[in-house]
Amino acid sequence: MTIPSRAPLRHSRLALCSLMALIALLMSPNLAWLWQQHGLIAFVNAFVVPIALIGLLLAILGERLWLACLVLSPFSVLAPIEFFYVIRYGHPSTAEVLGTVLATNPGETIGFFGWNLIPLLVSMLAGLGLALAASRLCYLGRLQWKGRIREWILISAGTLPPTFF
Repeated sequence: MTIPSRAPLRHSRLALCSLMALIALLMSPNLAWLWQQHGLIAFVNAFVVPIALIGLLLAILGERLWLACLVLSPFSVLAPIEFFYVIRYGHPSTAEVLGTVLATNPGETIGFFGWNLIPLLVSMLAGLGLALAASRLCYLGRLQWKGRIREWILISAGTLPPTFF
């Protein structure tokens, strides 16, 4: 990450810290899954692939990291619910689970989450706030990712077959 000299140093440091906090929030369900599942396949699925995809997004939007934070904001809202699901059931949610949750009435949803509903809603709002704050701080701090590592990530992604994505 490069920090232009025109940007106030305080904004740049806060921007980098908030970007790292956003990545940590996004990875928290995966780390909870990795805590419960062991082995190479679980490690690749829970850690390597998500970090690679986040890194690719940051590399693509390297000169506009604030935009990458905005793109990641819906995921930051959903991360606390996914974390709750992984802790409770030991594996990530599926499309069928999400469809069932969306098809149920509010009474069943409240029954499922119980006393965890209010903390989950607060943490979802906090996740959105973190993503928006990271976006604003990256914009104000003019945080950009330039350099060889970013170039290598982009070149490597360009050589992958389209079926990988």
